[in-house]
Amino acid sequence: AYSAKHMACYLCTAPIGDSQYQCDQCDNSFVFCSPSHLALHRPTDKDCLPWKICNADQFGRYMVAARDIQPGELVVTEKSICWGPNHTSQLVCLECLTAVTEDQFCNNCGFPLCEEHMVDHPSHEVECRVFEKAGYRLGCADREDMELHYPCVEIIRCMVMRELDINSGRLVDMLMDHKKERMSEVDKYIEPYRETVMRKLIEIFDFGNEEEIIKVLGYFDVNSIAVRGADGPYRGRGIYPTASLMNHSCICNTRNIITGSLLESRATVAIPAGSPITTHYVSPLLNLSTRQQRLKEKWFFDCRCERCCSPTDMGAYTSALRCPSCDTGYLLPQTSQPDDSYSCIGCQNIISAEEADRKIKMWEPLVEALGTFKSTGTAEKEALMSQLLLNFHPNHSMVIEMKLEIANKLGRDEHGSLDNTNPKELEKKKRVCEDILGVMNIIYPGRSKYRGLLLHELADTVLALAGKQYNNEDITKENFNEELKNCKAFLHEGIDCLQHDRSGSFESGICQKMRNMQDSCQDFQNFISFL
Repeated sequence: AYSAKHMACYLCTAPIGDSQYQCDQCDNSFVFCSPSHLALHRPTDKDCLPWKICNADQFGRYMVAARDIQPGELVVTEKSICWGPNHTSQLVCLECLTAVTEDQFCNNCGFPLCEEHMVDHPSHEVECRVFEKAGYRLGCADREDMELHYPCVEIIRCMVMRELDINSGRLVDMLMDHKKERMSEVDKYIEPYRETVMRKLIEIFDFGNEEEIIKVLGYFDVNSIAVRGADGPYRGRGIYPTASLMNHSCICNTRNIITGSLLESRATVAIPAGSPITTHYVSPLLNLSTRQQRLKEKWFFDCRCERCCSPTDMGAYTSALRCPSCDTGYLLPQTSQPDDSYSCIGCQNIISAEEADRKIKMWEPLVEALGTFKSTGTAEKEALMSQLLLNFHPNHSMVIEMKLEIANKLGRDEHGSLDNTNPKELEKKKRVCEDILGVMNIIYPGRSKYRGLLLHELADTVLALAGKQYNNEDITKENFNEELKNCKAFLHEGIDCLQHDRSGSFESGICQKMRNMQDSCQDFQNFISFL
């Protein structure tokens, strides 16, 4: 850690001159080069955020807990210092990322803008000036292929920001760009950008050079985190330098909540002082092989976290395949290396990692397709899950993905109600929710979004089932009261998981429903106490 006597900024490590900004609210006596860097450590006049920076040969600079951190506590908050739209064909406003129509565009350069930002658009102004200077303007036909034009936006914004805002530029330049690894596979990482970005920027816009552009592309491809449109959906990617200090773990201890370009990272579990503060670069729901492949492809490292070194995924079995040589055994990966074998825990049968990977990749498109099509009913998903169970462990990542789809829809009518669902169906829905939560307890413990949403499904199911059973005299008043207590406990925990989510989001709506359900449970308890 850097303190005042080192005369270097604690965050960006730049030498500090006469102007220095010291944190006087914590024992660490951190010193910063600018108010903006101090604000990332202490965003208000109240408490400092509970992180500090460590350095190791294996990880570089990374974030650890400066003190004990409690579940739900704010760990990081920062706005993206530079962002751009996703590289898709969708028309989105370059100022707020809301969806727009083909007749909504900037009068100067023809790039998409919403009505609200036709005149006032400080973010878009940066690239608009570059386009105007080059005499470049998009026409109607050009706007049909926005994925060819969007990539330039983030590059221009980042390069201009680095030139005009020295403090932000220093934070960006501290990030990894993995240039060496990317340049070793030019066809994969560089060539896709050559025509749509490099040639256009250098030859048409007379902006930047190839080396600078490759560096900035690396910053975005390696470090970017999602940015939401003003209307909610993720439609962009941005650079959050402080959040980028969090290392990856396949069992992480934080979750990100994003509102527009503002990121909040909150602890999902208790984090002891001195422990790494971690996030997940890839979904915790994935199996070992898929996690490793994606981490290697984008972040160029082999994960050696505790879960990846455990053949059983720490007891979650999300990577286990059913053994074809015996009736009861499961094939488990032997190490975190993707080229190692899978061995059966029952009969010791061994298959290669390649064979296991082929089996996974054979089923992945079907799982993805059924999850994508909204018209697919629960019956089709249950049928696919039955087929998956012939080939994979009941907790394998693809089976869990299907169970999540089923848990959300099973028993609900077109209005989302469980009122007309029979007890047998409700019992099945309850079991599915409990199965998934058992896995989540291991791979994504604590106050995750998944847990909050699942606890809502479970509580709603338990409440509906107990009500029907009591009305049918299948359970006693005492049993009914006990189920109401269980339901209230699920709701209390679910609210803890989702209480900080973005206002107006699906998650915040579910959180409010759970608060209403708490009141209903209490009303039921008050009513039966008089019977």
